[in-house]
Amino acid sequence: MLGGKILVSSTEEQGSLFSVIFPVKIEQADSGISKLLSSVLEKEPLHSSS
Repeated sequence: MLGGKILVSSTEEQGSLFSVIFPVKIEQADSGISKLLSSVLEKEPLHSSS
């Protein structure tokens, strides 16, 4: 409905990774914050090893 995705991958005896991806529209953000968010959003999702 909103254009997002839910992804799940699982490896036996290692655990599962759940990713939620949704579109974000950034408006009227400070130029420094806008650049930071753009940089973060272009990178691979972060994975925790717990």
